Order: sequence, then C-alpha cells, then structure tokens
Amino acid sequence: VLSLKLPRNIFTETRNHSLFYQTLLLAISLLGVLFMCYIVHSFFNKQEKITESFERFVPNAMLALLPKRNILDVKLGLHTERPLTIMFLDIRNFTSISEKLTPKENFEFINQVLLFIAPIIKNNSGYIDKYIGDGVMAIFHRAGRHADDAVNAALTIQDQLDELNNNNVFKYNEIVKLGIGINTGSLL
Repeated sequence: VLSLKLPRNIFTETRNHSLFYQTLLLAISLLGVLFMCYIVHSFFNKQEKITESFERFVPNAMLALLPKRNILDVKLGLHTERPLTIMFLDIRNFTSISEKLTPKENFEFINQVLLFIAPIIKNNSGYIDKYIGDGVMAIFHRAGRHADDAVNAALTIQDQLDELNNNNVFKYNEIVKLGIGINTGSLL
C-alpha cells in the first residue's frame, strides 16, 4: 500500500484559495442581484411615468366608468351607458380680456382661473374631462349624487369667484365672470 501525505501547508493553501473563490463568487452574485434590482426598479419607474402621462389625458375616473384598471385595457369601441352630469364652464368676455394681454399674460391668466376651478370640481366628486380654450368640460359621476355634486361645484365656484374678484386676487385687474352650463342625462 502506497501512502502519500501532503504537507499541511498545501492543504491550508488550497482551502484558503477555495474560500477566496467562493467569496468572490458570492460578491459577484450579489452585484448581479443588485444590478437586476436596479433594472427592475428602472423599468417600473419608467412604466409609472408612462402611466402618469396617460392619466393627464385619460383620468382614472374615466377608466373607472368603463370599468377598466388601466389605459392598456381600453380597446376601440369599448363603451358603457349610464346617467351622468356634465358641466361646461368658460370665462365670459375672454376675447375682450385677452386683447388687452400679451400671449404670456393670457396663458398665465387662463391658468390662474383654471387652477382655481379644478380643486373645486375635484372636491365635489367630479373631474375635468377636457380643457377647451378658456373653458372646461367636467364630468360628475357619483351614483345618485352626480347632479347635486355638479350644482354644488357651480355654486361654490360662483361664491368663491365673487370673493376672489372683490379681493383682486386675479392678476391684471380683470373681473372674472364665468358661464356655467350643467346637463344631466344618459351618457354613452
């Protein structure tokens, strides 16, 4: 029988190299996992930004009426019919007001008025479906309350508008008057 004995230092050196390579492999694996986490995070972050961009043009409340979870589920021809209330609102005499303002001042003036209106509509369970020049089209959809919500929003807008005009809140010293039309019925 032949017996071979390795010196103790060769065994120890081999074990240390093995431990070094195992540690190196673990470190590379951890870096790979972190890199994959970064890629997944970036992907979902980008998806969230795309969704937010779509929400500027198609509000979540509109998707809820269809009923769909996200814009990707909406197909051509998809529709539903239900009773809703629509409010149309525009700035009265806007043409004569805008003639006195520069294009930049016009832009700022419209934004100031619309930024005043938007939270009131939202607080009354409505959402702005579209901006139409100096006006908006808002939809009120709360079941059994949509007409009342629209009327409450209109009254709140008029009350607060009088207060804002009396305190000269709007720039350019213009008295802002709004025309509001409300229609309730079956909407497709």
